[in-house]
Amino acid sequence: MLIALFMFMSLFTLSVKAADPGPVIIVIDPGHGGDNLGAEWNNVIEKDMTLFVAKCMRHELEKYDNVEVYLTRENDINLELNERADIAKKYNADILISLHFNMSENHDGTGAEMWAPMDSILNARSSYFGNIELSLLENIGIQPKGIFTRESELTSGEYYGILRYSTNHKIPSIILEHCYLDSPENEKYYATDRDLNVLGRLDATAVAMAYRLKSDELGRDYTDFKYKKGDELSLPLDILTSDNTAPNYVEVKIYEDKDDDSLVNINFYAYDTQSGIDYYSYSLDGGETFYPANYLYGCPSGRFTLPKSVLTGTNLVVRATNFYNLSTDSDVFDMNTELYGIQKAPEEFEDPEDLINEIPLYVLNEEMNPYDVPANGKYAFVLILGLITGISTALVLFVANKYRYNPGT
Repeated sequence: MLIALFMFMSLFTLSVKAADPGPVIIVIDPGHGGDNLGAEWNNVIEKDMTLFVAKCMRHELEKYDNVEVYLTRENDINLELNERADIAKKYNADILISLHFNMSENHDGTGAEMWAPMDSILNARSSYFGNIELSLLENIGIQPKGIFTRESELTSGEYYGILRYSTNHKIPSIILEHCYLDSPENEKYYATDRDLNVLGRLDATAVAMAYRLKSDELGRDYTDFKYKKGDELSLPLDILTSDNTAPNYVEVKIYEDKDDDSLVNINFYAYDTQSGIDYYSYSLDGGETFYPANYLYGCPSGRFTLPKSVLTGTNLVVRATNFYNLSTDSDVFDMNTELYGIQKAPEEFEDPEDLINEIPLYVLNEEMNPYDVPANGKYAFVLILGLITGISTALVLFVANKYRYNPGT
């Protein structure tokens, strides 16, 4: 009877795990970075393109349920191949996808190709995603060359370091070469930010299909998706069509820098349901003029830091622009109010004496210097102190007079 009960509980436990497997964890690796430029062709540099596509891919993937997405690098830094694999291990990734663009020695290559681990189990898991990816790339016109493996000539292990280190961690991994930079046929697929955004969103869709994700926001449900090699897949139309709406909104939060109180951090989040955010800019005159653009490469959030001395007396506006050059501005922030809580005088007050009556009692802030107390605060303090002194003096005189010694009594 006890054995039967144990078996029942075991089955129950397994069914619970099956029903709640936890989030799918995707680690995206923007190839190259820092001193490692990758391929260079006609003023485009691979390391910049891979980072741009990675952020667009993450932005799209995060619209799905039950998925966590991480990048091995967020900016232009040097990162060793083993460090990239270690990041995937740290997050216990379901797959590490390394993004790249190709070039050929004789400039005659074209199409998309992928490189998977030689380990049979890892290869099967990686190749399932890879075949879906190649099918979607073919859907937009990029010729699929296939999924390959390559053994090192020096050792019996993997030729590509990112696959070798990931295999050591037992993590499925794949190298995705979107197309050839030096192919005239492929140039139209990467020529603009919009084209790179399409590739990033396509990559995300391949992941969603492979791992059976669902997104109410996008109106897509791949929970019952099954793929067999050779199946024709349709890329969601909205990935290829132009976004004709500006970002939905721009939210701004302002914080004093915790390490330097002379600096202010402006954090913002720009939400766009249809495409990623290309760049942001900011204005200090309420939106009349804007400083030069700062590129976000598809990421919806960012932060910049300015001195308090620069922000004092300004009206801050943050503008976010998507891949289709459509912009949305944040609210206007009166930085005097944001930084110091200073109230502006209503325009109808013209007489300074009337204005004094409208100013609230001054409350000393622990960060303020006592000598900075406004004049009206000093006068109020002197008046109250004089009143207390007068009442005290009168009370002392009254008591002294009442109980004064009188020889005649």
